Amino acid sequence: MQGIANSCQPAISSSVKTTTFIVCCACLLVFSRCALTPGGGGSTQNIPESVKAGDSARVKLGLSVWGAGGSIKGRYTDVVAFYRLVGESGYKGPLSPTVLPQDETHEVYEFSFPAYPQGTQGEIEFFFELKLDGQPSRIAAGRKIKIE
Repeated sequence: MQGIANSCQPAISSSVKTTTFIVCCACLLVFSRCALTPGGGGSTQNIPESVKAGDSARVKLGLSVWGAGGSIKGRYTDVVAFYRLVGESGYKGPLSPTVLPQDETHEVYEFSFPAYPQGTQGEIEFFFELKLDGQPSRIAAGRKIKIE
């Protein structure tokens, strides 16, 4: 009786077995690669809505890390900002920040955009460039700063 049951099951070809093995290995490789990465990071921004002409604008970029990469110290490098008055042809910079350590997973980078002369009207637009664990990244400004 057992022989009859086995003869009713279709035979699995060696090409199907090989394909299944390759797919399983590929999935294992993808999932193990994700598990071995050092983690990631995040950002927040503290941007004033406006600044008076003649005053500098201070912007804070909060950076954080998570995962297996460890402490934030030294993981973010080359953190700079570029800025311009809306309508200008090119960005000015790079501006270097003052680093304000917070804890093992957070740092704040404070940028001071130079004052625009009295009588200047418009908005300041800007962005940040940085590297996290050697990988370059660009962060767009959360909003423009109005010059009053």
